[in-house]
Amino acid sequence: MEQQRFDPELSGDLLGYHLGLADRETCARVEAAFDTPEALQAACDRLQRRLAPLDTDAVELPQDLNRRILDRVEAETNTRTLPLSKAAAMSDPADAESATGNPSISLRELSGLAAAVLIFVGIFIPGYQHAKLEAQKAACVNNLRILGNGHIAYGEMNASQWPYAGNTPKDIPWDRSEARNSRHSYLMITEKFVPVSNYVCQGSEGDRILDVENPQDYSGFPDPRNCSYSMTFLTGPWNQQKLAPDEPIVSDMTPLVDENRKLILQGRVMLNSRSHGRPGGQSVLNADNSASHYNSPKVGLENDDIYRLIGVDEYNGLERPRLRSDAFLIP
Repeated sequence: MEQQRFDPELSGDLLGYHLGLADRETCARVEAAFDTPEALQAACDRLQRRLAPLDTDAVELPQDLNRRILDRVEAETNTRTLPLSKAAAMSDPADAESATGNPSISLRELSGLAAAVLIFVGIFIPGYQHAKLEAQKAACVNNLRILGNGHIAYGEMNASQWPYAGNTPKDIPWDRSEARNSRHSYLMITEKFVPVSNYVCQGSEGDRILDVENPQDYSGFPDPRNCSYSMTFLTGPWNQQKLAPDEPIVSDMTPLVDENRKLILQGRVMLNSRSHGRPGGQSVLNADNSASHYNSPKVGLENDDIYRLIGVDEYNGLERPRLRSDAFLIP
Protein backbone atom coordinates (compact mmCIF):
# COMPACT_ATOMS: atom_id res chain seq x y z
CA MET A 1 0.00 0.00 0.00
CA GLU A 2 1.29 3.47 -0.88
CA GLN A 3 2.36 5.91 1.83
CA GLN A 4 1.90 9.70 1.62
CA ARG A 5 -0.16 9.27 -1.57
CA PHE A 6 -1.66 12.74 -1.32
CA ASP A 7 1.47 14.54 -0.13
CA PRO A 8 1.98 17.45 -2.61
CA GLU A 9 5.73 17.42 -2.07
CA LEU A 10 5.85 13.68 -2.81
CA SER A 11 3.86 14.22 -6.00
CA GLY A 12 6.45 16.71 -7.22
CA ASP A 13 9.32 14.41 -6.26
CA LEU A 14 7.60 11.49 -7.98
CA LEU A 15 7.35 13.46 -11.22
CA GLY A 16 11.07 14.23 -11.12
CA TYR A 17 11.78 10.58 -10.25
CA HIS A 18 9.72 9.32 -13.16
CA LEU A 19 11.30 11.76 -15.64
CA GLY A 20 14.80 10.92 -14.44
CA LEU A 21 15.49 14.46 -13.18
CA ALA A 22 15.65 13.76 -9.44
CA ASP A 23 18.92 13.64 -7.54
CA ARG A 24 20.02 10.61 -5.52
CA GLU A 25 18.62 11.93 -2.24
CA THR A 26 15.19 12.64 -3.78
CA CYS A 27 15.11 9.21 -5.43
CA ALA A 28 15.81 7.56 -2.08
CA ARG A 29 13.04 9.61 -0.44
CA VAL A 30 10.52 8.61 -3.12
CA GLU A 31 11.43 4.93 -2.93
CA ALA A 32 11.17 4.96 0.88
CA ALA A 33 7.65 6.43 0.66
CA PHE A 34 6.23 3.17 -0.78
CA ASP A 35 5.90 -0.18 0.96
CA THR A 36 7.05 -2.22 -2.03
CA PRO A 37 8.72 -1.69 -5.41
CA GLU A 38 5.44 -2.85 -6.97
CA ALA A 39 3.56 0.01 -5.29
CA LEU A 40 6.13 2.50 -6.58
CA GLN A 41 5.86 1.06 -10.09
CA ALA A 42 2.07 1.27 -9.95
CA ALA A 43 2.31 4.96 -9.02
CA CYS A 44 4.73 5.57 -11.90
CA ASP A 45 2.38 3.75 -14.27
CA ARG A 46 -0.52 5.96 -13.25
CA LEU A 47 1.66 9.02 -13.74
CA GLN A 48 2.72 7.75 -17.15
CA ARG A 49 -0.93 7.39 -18.22
CA ARG A 50 -1.48 11.03 -17.29
CA LEU A 51 1.58 12.08 -19.28
CA ALA A 52 0.75 9.90 -22.28
CA PRO A 53 -1.03 12.65 -24.25
CA LEU A 54 2.20 14.62 -24.25
CA ASP A 55 4.01 11.76 -26.00
CA THR A 56 1.55 11.75 -28.88
CA ASP A 57 1.83 15.47 -29.57
CA ALA A 58 5.26 15.90 -31.09
CA VAL A 59 6.66 19.31 -31.94
CA GLU A 60 9.37 20.35 -34.33
CA LEU A 61 12.60 21.27 -32.55
CA PRO A 62 13.72 24.82 -33.46
CA GLN A 63 17.15 24.92 -35.04
CA ASP A 64 18.30 27.58 -32.58
CA LEU A 65 16.78 26.04 -29.42
CA ASN A 66 20.13 25.91 -27.62
CA ARG A 67 20.78 29.60 -28.33
CA ARG A 68 17.29 30.57 -27.18
CA ILE A 69 17.75 28.72 -23.89
CA LEU A 70 21.10 30.37 -23.20
CA ASP A 71 19.77 33.81 -24.15
CA ARG A 72 16.83 33.36 -21.77
CA VAL A 73 19.08 32.21 -18.95
CA GLU A 74 21.40 35.18 -19.50
CA ALA A 75 18.42 37.57 -19.58
CA GLU A 76 16.95 36.16 -16.36
CA THR A 77 20.27 36.44 -14.54
CA ASN A 78 20.91 39.92 -15.99
CA THR A 79 24.14 38.60 -17.60
CA ARG A 80 26.19 39.89 -14.64
CA THR A 81 25.99 36.83 -12.44
CA LEU A 82 27.31 34.19 -14.80
CA PRO A 83 28.75 34.81 -18.28
CA LEU A 84 27.54 31.77 -20.20
CA SER A 85 29.38 30.81 -23.35
CA LYS A 86 27.24 29.84 -26.31
CA ALA A 87 30.23 27.92 -27.63
CA ALA A 88 29.87 25.55 -24.70
CA ALA A 89 26.20 24.86 -25.46
CA MET A 90 24.71 21.51 -26.28
CA SER A 91 25.42 20.17 -29.75
CA ASP A 92 23.48 22.01 -32.42
CA PRO A 93 20.09 20.51 -33.32
CA ALA A 94 21.20 20.60 -36.95
CA ASP A 95 23.47 17.65 -36.13
CA ALA A 96 20.46 15.70 -34.91
CA GLU A 97 18.59 16.49 -38.14
CA SER A 98 21.40 15.11 -40.26
CA ALA A 99 21.43 11.93 -38.21
CA THR A 100 17.67 11.27 -37.98
CA GLY A 101 16.18 13.39 -40.71
CA ASN A 102 13.47 14.63 -38.34
CA PRO A 103 14.57 16.87 -35.46
CA SER A 104 11.41 16.47 -33.35
CA ILE A 105 10.85 15.74 -29.69
CA SER A 106 7.70 15.17 -27.68
CA LEU A 107 6.26 17.82 -25.41
CA ARG A 108 7.13 15.58 -22.50
CA GLU A 109 10.81 15.56 -23.50
CA LEU A 110 10.73 19.32 -24.05
CA SER A 111 9.21 19.75 -20.57
CA GLY A 112 11.99 17.63 -19.16
CA LEU A 113 14.58 19.79 -20.89
CA ALA A 114 12.96 22.95 -19.54
CA ALA A 115 12.91 21.45 -16.05
CA ALA A 116 16.61 20.62 -16.32
CA VAL A 117 17.38 24.22 -17.28
CA LEU A 118 15.33 25.50 -14.34
CA ILE A 119 17.16 23.18 -11.98
CA PHE A 120 20.49 24.43 -13.34
CA VAL A 121 19.49 28.07 -12.91
CA GLY A 122 17.93 27.48 -9.49
CA ILE A 123 20.86 25.55 -8.03
CA PHE A 124 24.04 26.53 -9.83
CA ILE A 125 23.46 30.27 -10.30
CA PRO A 126 22.77 31.06 -6.61
CA GLY A 127 25.83 29.02 -5.65
CA TYR A 128 27.94 30.96 -8.11
CA GLN A 129 26.59 34.26 -6.80
CA HIS A 130 27.39 33.27 -3.22
CA ALA A 131 30.93 32.24 -4.15
CA LYS A 132 31.40 35.52 -6.05
CA LEU A 133 30.23 37.59 -3.05
CA GLU A 134 32.50 35.68 -0.68
CA ALA A 135 35.46 36.21 -3.01
CA GLN A 136 34.70 39.95 -3.13
CA LYS A 137 34.56 40.13 0.66
CA ALA A 138 37.91 38.33 0.94
CA ALA A 139 39.49 40.71 -1.59
CA CYS A 140 38.03 43.68 0.30
CA VAL A 141 39.47 42.50 3.62
CA ASN A 142 42.83 42.04 1.91
CA ASN A 143 42.64 45.63 0.62
CA LEU A 144 42.07 46.90 4.15
CA ARG A 145 45.05 44.97 5.52
CA ILE A 146 47.23 46.52 2.83
CA LEU A 147 45.93 49.96 3.83
CA GLY A 148 46.75 49.06 7.43
CA ASN A 149 50.29 48.12 6.44
CA GLY A 150 50.54 51.45 4.64
CA HIS A 151 49.54 53.31 7.81
CA ILE A 152 52.17 51.42 9.79
CA ALA A 153 54.88 52.13 7.23
CA TYR A 154 53.84 55.79 7.03
CA GLY A 155 54.03 56.09 10.82
CA GLU A 156 57.50 54.54 10.90
CA MET A 157 58.69 57.24 8.52
CA ASN A 158 56.81 60.09 10.23
CA ALA A 159 57.37 59.77 13.98
CA SER A 160 54.26 57.56 14.44
CA GLN A 161 52.00 60.28 13.03
CA TRP A 162 48.85 59.41 11.12
CA PRO A 163 48.62 60.67 7.52
CA TYR A 164 47.12 64.14 7.95
CA ALA A 165 46.45 66.68 5.19
CA GLY A 166 45.14 69.53 7.34
CA ASN A 167 42.10 70.50 9.36
CA THR A 168 38.55 70.53 7.99
CA PRO A 169 36.93 73.92 8.81
CA LYS A 170 33.86 73.54 11.01
CA ASP A 171 31.68 75.55 8.62
CA ILE A 172 32.40 73.34 5.58
CA PRO A 173 30.34 70.12 5.16
CA TRP A 174 32.53 67.05 5.23
CA ASP A 175 30.98 65.74 1.99
CA ARG A 176 32.31 68.70 -0.01
CA SER A 177 35.05 67.71 -2.45
CA GLU A 178 37.67 70.02 -0.92
CA ALA A 179 36.90 68.70 2.56
CA ARG A 180 36.70 64.96 1.89
CA ASN A 181 38.28 62.95 4.66
CA SER A 182 39.94 60.62 2.14
CA ARG A 183 42.46 63.35 1.30
CA HIS A 184 44.40 62.33 4.42
CA SER A 185 44.78 58.76 3.19
CA TYR A 186 45.65 60.05 -0.30
CA LEU A 187 49.05 60.99 1.16
CA MET A 188 49.86 57.28 1.25
CA ILE A 189 49.45 57.23 -2.54
CA THR A 190 51.53 60.30 -3.29
CA GLU A 191 54.28 59.04 -1.00
CA LYS A 192 53.97 55.53 -2.47
CA PHE A 193 53.03 53.57 0.63
CA VAL A 194 49.88 52.01 -0.89
CA PRO A 195 49.01 51.17 -4.56
CA VAL A 196 45.97 52.95 -5.98
CA SER A 197 44.27 49.62 -6.78
CA ASN A 198 43.86 48.77 -3.10
CA TYR A 199 41.52 51.70 -2.60
CA VAL A 200 38.80 50.13 -4.77
CA CYS A 201 36.52 47.35 -3.51
CA GLN A 202 35.36 44.81 -6.08
CA GLY A 203 31.96 44.73 -4.38
CA SER A 204 31.40 48.47 -4.85
CA GLU A 205 29.89 48.55 -8.33
CA GLY A 206 30.86 51.57 -10.40
CA ASP A 207 33.99 52.47 -8.45
CA ARG A 208 37.13 52.73 -10.54
CA ILE A 209 40.85 52.67 -9.90
CA LEU A 210 42.65 56.01 -10.03
CA ASP A 211 44.23 56.41 -13.47
CA VAL A 212 46.27 59.60 -13.73
CA GLU A 213 49.81 60.08 -14.90
CA ASN A 214 50.99 62.05 -11.85
CA PRO A 215 49.00 61.43 -8.62
CA GLN A 216 51.25 64.05 -6.97
CA ASP A 217 49.44 66.72 -8.98
CA TYR A 218 46.32 66.23 -6.86
CA SER A 219 45.65 66.90 -3.18
CA GLY A 220 43.04 64.14 -2.99
CA PHE A 221 41.21 61.60 -5.14
CA PRO A 222 40.19 63.51 -8.31
CA ASP A 223 37.10 61.30 -8.67
CA PRO A 224 35.21 60.39 -5.46
CA ARG A 225 34.69 56.90 -6.88
CA ASN A 226 38.45 56.28 -6.91
CA CYS A 227 38.11 55.35 -3.23
CA SER A 228 35.62 52.75 -1.98
CA TYR A 229 36.38 53.19 1.70
CA SER A 230 35.44 55.42 4.60
CA MET A 231 38.11 56.56 7.06
CA THR A 232 37.85 57.77 10.63
CA PHE A 233 37.09 61.49 10.72
CA LEU A 234 40.32 63.30 11.55
CA THR A 235 39.84 66.58 13.42
CA GLY A 236 43.57 66.91 14.00
CA PRO A 237 46.87 64.98 13.83
CA TRP A 238 46.75 61.50 15.38
CA ASN A 239 49.56 59.51 16.89
CA GLN A 240 49.29 55.81 16.02
CA GLN A 241 50.70 54.74 19.38
CA LYS A 242 47.73 56.31 21.17
CA LEU A 243 45.10 54.33 19.24
CA ALA A 244 43.22 51.49 20.95
CA PRO A 245 44.00 48.16 19.20
CA ASP A 246 40.33 47.49 18.38
CA GLU A 247 39.57 51.04 17.26
CA PRO A 248 38.01 51.01 13.74
CA ILE A 249 39.95 53.18 11.30
CA VAL A 250 38.86 52.15 7.78
CA SER A 251 35.74 50.41 6.45
CA ASP A 252 33.54 49.93 3.41
CA MET A 253 31.75 53.09 2.32
CA THR A 254 29.28 54.56 4.82
CA PRO A 255 25.59 54.24 3.92
CA LEU A 256 25.10 57.94 4.79
CA VAL A 257 26.31 58.95 1.31
CA ASP A 258 25.30 58.12 -2.25
CA GLU A 259 27.52 56.69 -4.99
CA ASN A 260 29.12 60.11 -5.53
CA ARG A 261 29.92 60.44 -1.79
CA LYS A 262 27.28 63.12 -1.28
CA LEU A 263 25.31 63.07 1.97
CA ILE A 264 21.84 61.55 1.59
CA LEU A 265 19.54 64.24 2.97
CA GLN A 266 16.22 62.60 2.15
CA GLY A 267 14.97 59.04 1.94
CA ARG A 268 15.71 55.90 3.87
CA VAL A 269 19.34 55.21 4.74
CA MET A 270 20.50 51.61 5.04
CA LEU A 271 22.01 50.37 8.27
CA ASN A 272 24.96 48.68 6.56
CA SER A 273 27.29 49.74 3.78
CA ARG A 274 25.90 49.17 0.28
CA SER A 275 29.25 47.96 -1.05
CA HIS A 276 28.30 44.29 -0.78
CA GLY A 277 24.62 44.42 -1.71
CA ARG A 278 21.60 43.78 0.50
CA PRO A 279 21.32 43.19 3.38
CA GLY A 280 24.95 44.12 3.08
CA GLY A 281 27.61 44.25 5.71
CA GLN A 282 31.00 45.86 5.86
CA SER A 283 34.66 45.00 6.00
CA VAL A 284 36.38 46.87 8.81
CA LEU A 285 40.05 47.52 9.61
CA ASN A 286 41.12 48.10 13.21
CA ALA A 287 44.11 50.01 14.50
CA ASP A 288 45.98 46.76 15.26
CA ASN A 289 45.73 45.91 11.52
CA SER A 290 43.14 43.17 12.08
CA ALA A 291 40.38 43.17 9.47
CA SER A 292 37.16 41.22 9.04
CA HIS A 293 33.69 41.40 7.51
CA TYR A 294 30.76 42.12 9.82
CA ASN A 295 27.00 41.92 9.34
CA SER A 296 26.41 44.97 11.56
CA PRO A 297 28.09 48.40 11.78
CA LYS A 298 28.06 48.18 15.58
CA VAL A 299 31.65 47.00 15.83
CA GLY A 300 33.28 50.09 17.32
CA LEU A 301 34.48 50.56 20.88
CA GLU A 302 31.72 49.58 23.32
CA ASN A 303 29.55 48.31 20.45
CA ASP A 304 29.54 51.75 18.82
CA ASP A 305 28.04 52.26 15.33
CA ILE A 306 31.04 53.18 13.18
CA TYR A 307 28.94 55.22 10.72
CA ARG A 308 26.83 57.30 13.10
CA LEU A 309 27.52 59.69 15.94
CA ILE A 310 25.97 59.19 19.35
CA GLY A 311 22.88 61.35 19.76
CA VAL A 312 22.72 62.48 16.11
CA ASP A 313 19.71 61.41 14.03
CA GLU A 314 19.87 63.83 11.09
CA TYR A 315 23.05 64.75 9.25
CA ASN A 316 23.94 67.90 7.29
CA GLY A 317 27.70 67.46 6.91
CA LEU A 318 28.68 69.77 9.76
CA GLU A 319 28.79 67.01 12.39
CA ARG A 320 32.03 66.41 14.26
CA PRO A 321 32.83 63.58 16.67
CA ARG A 322 33.11 64.76 20.29
CA LEU A 323 34.71 61.61 21.69
CA ARG A 324 37.58 59.52 20.36
CA SER A 325 35.59 56.41 21.29
CA ASP A 326 32.66 57.55 19.09
CA ALA A 327 33.87 56.33 15.69
CA PHE A 328 32.67 58.27 12.67
CA LEU A 329 33.98 56.80 9.41
CA ILE A 330 33.27 59.01 6.37
CA PRO A 331 34.53 59.40 2.76
